[in-house]
Amino acid sequence: MLINLYKTKTPIAIITLPLLIAVLALQVFLVEIPTDSNVFSWESQFIEMIHQIPWLNFLLTTFIITLTALQLNNVVNNYGFYSKNSYLPGFIYTLLLFTFNAFYFSWTILVYALLSYGLGYLFKVNRQDCAKSPIFMASLLIGTAIALVPWLLPLFLLPIITLILFRSFIWRELFLVLLGFILPWFYYFAIYFIVEGNLIFAQDGIILAPRVFDLNWLLLAFYSGILFLILFSFWRFLIVMSGQLMRFKKRSKILFHFIWIALISTALNWYFYDVLLVASIIPIAIILSVQILYVRNLLIYNVLISSWFIIVLVLRIVDLV
Repeated sequence: MLINLYKTKTPIAIITLPLLIAVLALQVFLVEIPTDSNVFSWESQFIEMIHQIPWLNFLLTTFIITLTALQLNNVVNNYGFYSKNSYLPGFIYTLLLFTFNAFYFSWTILVYALLSYGLGYLFKVNRQDCAKSPIFMASLLIGTAIALVPWLLPLFLLPIITLILFRSFIWRELFLVLLGFILPWFYYFAIYFIVEGNLIFAQDGIILAPRVFDLNWLLLAFYSGILFLILFSFWRFLIVMSGQLMRFKKRSKILFHFIWIALISTALNWYFYDVLLVASIIPIAIILSVQILYVRNLLIYNVLISSWFIIVLVLRIVDLV
C-alpha cells in the first residue's frame, strides 16, 4: 500500500514519486487555474504569462514540486530522524500540497522549495562546528523567499532561533544571518531599478478581509479529520522524540518553531492578500512522516492515507465535472 511503498527507499519508490507528482500536475491542462493575489504587480504578470502556456506551467510545477519533495526526503534521511532511507516525507508533502489545491506554478511552490533547502542548511548547524557557511546559506534562501513574498518576514527569526539552540553567541554568525537576509533585497532592488528605471513598486490591491470559504458538511468533516490526524501525529512525534538523541530533539525544536512562525505568516498573507500560503506544511510533512516511520503496524495508517488521497482525488475530479 501507499505507506509501505514510500517507507523504504526502493527502486520503485524512486520512480513512482516523481511519476505521481507529474500525474497530479496534469490538472493544469484540465482546470482553470485560480488567480492568486501577489504583493508586487510584476509577480502577478509573470504568473499570468506562465499560466497562458499550459505545457510550461506543467513542467515548472512538476520540476519544482519534485525538487522540494526530494529535498524533504534528504532532510529526514540525512539528519538522524530515522535509521533507514525513506521517500515518505516527499509523498506526505505532495499529498498536503494536493489537498490545498496548490498543484500549479505559483510563488507558493517556489517559496516552499526555497524554505525546504533553507531548512536543510539549518539542520547542518552543530554545537561543535563553525556555523558560518550553513547559517548564511539558510538565511540567504529564506531571505530570497521573503523577498518574493514579504508576508513571510517572521521566518527571519528561524535562523536566529537555530543559533540560540545550537551555538553560543558569536557575532560573526549573527552578522551572516543579517547579511543573508539583506542580500536578496539588494539584488532585488538593483534588478528592478535596471529594468524599470525607478524604485516605485506598484502593488495589487490589499484586500484587508479574508474570504469566506464555501464549505459543506462533508468538506468540513474531511478537513477536520486531517486536522485531527495532524494533531495526533504531533503527540506521537513528541513520544518518539522523548527517546531520541539530543540532536534529534534540537532539530525537532526547529520544526516546532518553524510551524508557529509560519502560521503567523499564513495569517498575514490570508488577511491582507486572500491567499493561504501554508508554509507550515513543510515541517508538518516531516513530523507526519517521521512518526509514521516509527509505527510497527502500518495497516491503520495505510487505510487513513489511502482514504485521504482517494477523497482529495475524487474532489478534484468533481471540480472537473
